[in-house]
Amino acid sequence: MEAASRGVGSFRAALDRFRELRLDAGERERADELERRLDGAISGVEDLLMVDAELRSDLREFSGLRADLDGALDREARELRGEQAARAEGSTSQALGRARALVLAVLAAAAVALGAVLLVATGVAARALRGATRLGRRTGEAAGRLRRGDVRVERGLLPIGLALAALLWIAQSYSSGGDLLGSLLPSRPAEWLGRGALAAGIVATLAYVRFVLNRRGREGETRARSERREREDEARSRLAAVVESSDDAIIGRTLDGVITSWNSGASRLYGYGAEEVVGGYGFELAPPDRLNEMLGLLEKLRRGESVKTYETVHMARGGRLIDVALTISEIRDGSGAPIGYSTITRDITERKRSEEKLRQQKDLYEALLHAQSEVGEGLLILEDGRIVYTNEAFCGISGHDPEELMSLPSVLDLVVGEEREAFGERLRRTADGRTEGDQQTVILHQSGRRVTVETGIKTVREDGRTRLIVILRDITERKRAEEALQDSEEKYRMLVETVQEGFGIIDADEKITYCNAAYAAIFDSTPQNLVGRSLLEFVDGEGRREILRRATPGDGAAGSYEVAIRTDLGNSKDLSASATPVVDAEGRSQGAVHAIIDITERKRAEEQLAYMARYDHLTGLGNRVLFGDRIERALARADRNEAPVALMFLDLDRFKAVNDTLGHEAGDELLKGTARRLRDCVRETDTLARMGGDEFAVILEGLADGQDAALVAQKIVQRLAEPFDLDGHEVFVTTSIGIAVSPPSPDEDLVRDADAAMYHAKQLGRNTYQFYTPEMNVQAHARLSLEGNLRGALERDEFVLHYQPQIDLATGKIVGAEALLRWQQPYSGLVQPEEFIDVLEESGLIVPVGDWVLRAACAQGKAWESEGLPPLRVAVNLSTRQFKGENLAERLSRILDDTGIDPGLLELELTESLLMEDAPVSSSTLHELRVLLGLNLSIDDFGTGYSSLSYLKHFPLDALKVDRSFVRDIATDPNDAAIVTSIINLAHNLRLKVIAEGVETEEQLAYLRERGCDLVQGFYFSEPVPAEELSELVRRDEPLPNFSLRG
Repeated sequence: MEAASRGVGSFRAALDRFRELRLDAGERERADELERRLDGAISGVEDLLMVDAELRSDLREFSGLRADLDGALDREARELRGEQAARAEGSTSQALGRARALVLAVLAAAAVALGAVLLVATGVAARALRGATRLGRRTGEAAGRLRRGDVRVERGLLPIGLALAALLWIAQSYSSGGDLLGSLLPSRPAEWLGRGALAAGIVATLAYVRFVLNRRGREGETRARSERREREDEARSRLAAVVESSDDAIIGRTLDGVITSWNSGASRLYGYGAEEVVGGYGFELAPPDRLNEMLGLLEKLRRGESVKTYETVHMARGGRLIDVALTISEIRDGSGAPIGYSTITRDITERKRSEEKLRQQKDLYEALLHAQSEVGEGLLILEDGRIVYTNEAFCGISGHDPEELMSLPSVLDLVVGEEREAFGERLRRTADGRTEGDQQTVILHQSGRRVTVETGIKTVREDGRTRLIVILRDITERKRAEEALQDSEEKYRMLVETVQEGFGIIDADEKITYCNAAYAAIFDSTPQNLVGRSLLEFVDGEGRREILRRATPGDGAAGSYEVAIRTDLGNSKDLSASATPVVDAEGRSQGAVHAIIDITERKRAEEQLAYMARYDHLTGLGNRVLFGDRIERALARADRNEAPVALMFLDLDRFKAVNDTLGHEAGDELLKGTARRLRDCVRETDTLARMGGDEFAVILEGLADGQDAALVAQKIVQRLAEPFDLDGHEVFVTTSIGIAVSPPSPDEDLVRDADAAMYHAKQLGRNTYQFYTPEMNVQAHARLSLEGNLRGALERDEFVLHYQPQIDLATGKIVGAEALLRWQQPYSGLVQPEEFIDVLEESGLIVPVGDWVLRAACAQGKAWESEGLPPLRVAVNLSTRQFKGENLAERLSRILDDTGIDPGLLELELTESLLMEDAPVSSSTLHELRVLLGLNLSIDDFGTGYSSLSYLKHFPLDALKVDRSFVRDIATDPNDAAIVTSIINLAHNLRLKVIAEGVETEEQLAYLRERGCDLVQGFYFSEPVPAEELSELVRRDEPLPNFSLRG
């Protein structure tokens, strides 16, 4: 009994947990059967154990929970049947959990009670009751976890439930078999045990179903994640397709500015394929004058500074400039850290052009409007018959304010009634495209008076709209004059015949008695101001005599003349005038009718044409036409007077360099400054002429001796040697002058001889003058012949390259070679460059020949590599014209690609003077060659030009080359030795190598080695040789003759 009491205590604890459940009132259907089972179980326990009244009271208290149990089971049934499918999944899961917890709690309590009865009956009540009590407690805990939706509990419920069902089934079997349990248990408990087994199986099955549903839910989540990844991949693919098909250039870069992506829009915009730019910095996209801007932008982005959008100019392949708008955005990784940025570039060139065109049209439009107002012409712009614009002149004509005019329903409201319909029809015809000439219309002034206006109408169609532009001139006064003339005598009829011109009536004393507005306008006055004044007030000198003679002809015949006047405003004008006499009935002169036309502009145009035909518009000096006329006259006078005439031809040395470096405006200023200085050097009677470009001519007459021209030439040389200030740039130029004197030069050869003497002065070093001698003519012919042969030499493949080896003083091995040009003439043999380089420079052939040298040297360098020789650096001299020519980097890039040579094996040699002519531009070009192409750069003949160390340290150089003029005397001249030592120290301090050229003696070599010179070349080792011979020298792989490694 004591054990049974403890079992009932456990059962009561289970009932307490059940009471904690909040059950709905509707869950009753399934509770009936379960309640009956529990009633049977309680009754069996009471009958078998005969427990006391307290135990039965506790058990019946459980029965009192029937109503609550009814509601819980009814709710469980409704949820299982899916009647609440609209509920959220979470709410359904909680409801099922509560129901399962309820059933499990009840069954656990029943199992505890039943276990107590059975174990008491078999004699092991005490021990089994303790186990049953623990089972009830654990089952209650499991129920709590089940209410919380613990999946692990659900997994364990199936075997637990099945075990409980088996236990109850065994108990029922024992009861039915008539053994000890059967004798103790009546039939009602057996029936209860069977029903309990059924309920336990149902509970276990429900738990297992829940487990399967959870697993399927997780599988659904896995499938959802997979589908989401597929959608994301598809979205990324669509985004990549959009980027690639975009008309805009979309470029991806790293934080350091390296290009990582390049869409087809970028290829279309710039003309470069992705394979040409990806991995680089895109410097080829920046024009030379905007390279620093691009470098600054890349630096800002590298530092993380925000650069959203801005407009600039880029350069496409071939040098074409493009106006672009840039939009820059950061690219971040999954963690939000910046990893690069993208640039969207849009071509706005056409927009910029349109904006500029619109601005120009607007300026022109406003200027025209202003001009019309200035001359008193009214202007109206009509749209759908309404005034949408008017100018001040029309406001004055009509007496209305602009606001009043533009508020009118129709322009026809201004027209007098009898002409309104006709004017409206005229507007319609013009709008339909039918043009008509100017016509007269009468409008009403704001004061009510009638105003006659002459109107011209034009049609303008824009943006699908038709507008009419109406030009109006107030001709009221003119109309009155016309009407008065029709009613007057013949003098007024004559006045009508000349109404299109300025006309007036002059009396016998040259006084104006009447004039029209046009007449007064010519005098910058008004009719009221002119009437009563004499024409003689406006003229003087010869003009006064012309007025007295022609203005009032007394013989009755009309006269025409031209006269210059000064108007009331002080303006000088030229007039074409005609005077028609007016006589009375007796034939006496009453004056004249004057018709005048302002021909000032025509006269100025004629004078300008005459001037332009004979004078240079830039310098104001005579041109070739004037020069030809003056030289003929000078020679004719010289023949008559038997006096010599000297002709000087001169041109400016280095003018093209100034023009190319500082621009054409600076070049023009230099030419004008030269003209001013030339005027200071000659007499008023001498003739100066600009023959074209930078060539000038001076004709000197009245000389006692032809040699006197040397004094003038010397003065010109000295004057032009002084510096020019060109917009803040101090520029030095010199001149070369050729002088020919007649006699002895024949008149017809004077120009030719002066030209030959000028070229001879250039050959002598420039900045000098030379008199012509017969020998110069021979030289001039030879030069022309040489230039002609050179023009065909490139086509006939007559140029060859020889190579002078460069030796590393540390190893004695050949590490490079300088490519030197030679001309292999078919008849003259090998021609050295000093005989033809100047002609190449002057004729412009240096550019194509220089490009040939670059291509041939690169091809030979690649050939040496293919032969298996050690890498040899090839040095090539670059001329000024090549360096300053267009698309240098592009031309070099094409040569490198065509020949296949490693860019690091090509070294370009440039002179100091070339680089310093415009150091900023030179620096930009050098950086482009170094950064984009990877070429080596050196300064040739260092020390012979002029350098700014502040610029030198910014040039991306690899070496300085000591000129042979310093090397020649380093063993004997302390000054040269000091200069060479300084150059070596300077180069090493700038981390540059030093190459000494012209090494010819052992003493020179020893000095250079002792001072730390890096490389040498010269006849001491080898003269320039063909490529095949240089190959043999390199293959020996040993120091050259005359070379020793001894320090």
